[in-house]
Amino acid sequence: MTVVSPWTVGGYVDSRLADHTSALRFLERWTGVQEPNISSWRRQVAGDLTSAFDFKHAGKPPTLQQPDSVPAPIKRWQPNPPADQTIPEQEAGRKDSRRTPYATSVSARFDDGEIEVSISNRGTVAAPYAVYPFAAAETESKPQHLTIEPGGTKRVSVPVGETWDVVVQGPDRFWYEARGSQSGSAAGVDVTPLIDRHKLRITVGNDAERTAKVQLISRAYEGGKRSVKVRAGSEAEVPWPLDHGWFDVEVTCEDDPTFIRRVTGRIDHPSKPLTA
Repeated sequence: MTVVSPWTVGGYVDSRLADHTSALRFLERWTGVQEPNISSWRRQVAGDLTSAFDFKHAGKPPTLQQPDSVPAPIKRWQPNPPADQTIPEQEAGRKDSRRTPYATSVSARFDDGEIEVSISNRGTVAAPYAVYPFAAAETESKPQHLTIEPGGTKRVSVPVGETWDVVVQGPDRFWYEARGSQSGSAAGVDVTPLIDRHKLRITVGNDAERTAKVQLISRAYEGGKRSVKVRAGSEAEVPWPLDHGWFDVEVTCEDDPTFIRRVTGRIDHPSKPLTA
């Protein structure tokens, strides 16, 4: 959707979750007339498009020049498609974006044939999440969908086989993936992104029987590489830099090639303008 208004000048991106009822809710705000056919759940998780506006700073209208004379008529343009067509590519670079109300923390622990997934909504609005049990042919697990209130936490159990690949997807491109195997030496290792005061900390907990040697690497944005040893029964906390609010971290274990944790998302960073 493209919003054209004196209060949206600047080409900002708004990543607040919206659906087909958001335009109706915008009209509600404008007219004061409430639409009775919008469910409470949609009102809970979807915005009303006002997050795309900055009503405190209106854009200045452009200075108009005197128009030239009307040009002579031309033949209608009849473009010819290329013989070898390609999919259009997204415009390069970044755009400044409006602030988002989302902040998510996830942990995934293996316990007795199941992955225990804990999702905490540290944002300011209710948020929907989906848990996908990939590589679940042995257990016939199905995706699970849940909505979490601000400040709330919900836990779900995902039955898994010898190997697993469980993904948690949330708003504003949040992604958490846990891959591993029951026989792997890092089956008791857990990786949790913690968001506190606009900062990101990666906590690595080790419930396995021996020391885990893990490596954290930035798959995109800032961060580089870091290696951490976590003794059995303890945890290590690694502060992680943000790139205009963005992060994409992959964690692997030296002694267990099946172990992978990856978390991607964005959080507000007041000292830098957000980009999308």
